[in-house]
Amino acid sequence: MKEKLQNGLRRAVADFNQLVGGLSTEDFERPFGSKWSAGQDLRHVLRTLRAVDLALSLPLSVLRLLFGKPNRKGRSEAELREKYRKALGKGFQAPWIYRPGKVGVGARASLTARHVRVTERLCQRVARLTDDQLDGYLLPHPAMGKCTLREMVVFSFLHTEHHTRLLKAKLEGTAADEL
Repeated sequence: MKEKLQNGLRRAVADFNQLVGGLSTEDFERPFGSKWSAGQDLRHVLRTLRAVDLALSLPLSVLRLLFGKPNRKGRSEAELREKYRKALGKGFQAPWIYRPGKVGVGARASLTARHVRVTERLCQRVARLTDDQLDGYLLPHPAMGKCTLREMVVFSFLHTEHHTRLLKAKLEGTAADEL
């Protein structure tokens, strides 16, 4: 079960980084209307992943104290996808702390390398947790409320996949609003 989480996260990050790694300077830096550039998408997904990694570095007792314990059964991947789709449909936007600012092509290599490192560190943290711990502790999500640790890791790879699809659509000049 944990291997599925780790593999999903690694695959999503590798796919995203492969996409941004192959872009020309122009395609990496160019914003798409009011949408972020590929570089900005990269920094955004890295920032969100780092937040999850940081949260999982805290003692579980701190998470319990801060966020309580779940009072419901964990949501499936499909349920998480749908909940996030609804939040986006209502106009949810990334909180300021996750907004990327300008990103030049010179930062691409260091950002993608950090993206891989944070992913591996997060996968190691997941490996050390039991299934009961993954399902028994909560973290807050700005669009979806409190999520179990498992849900947050699943959401992390869904979110990265979402930005991969959005970026492909932006590059192709089409719309992609599905998660």
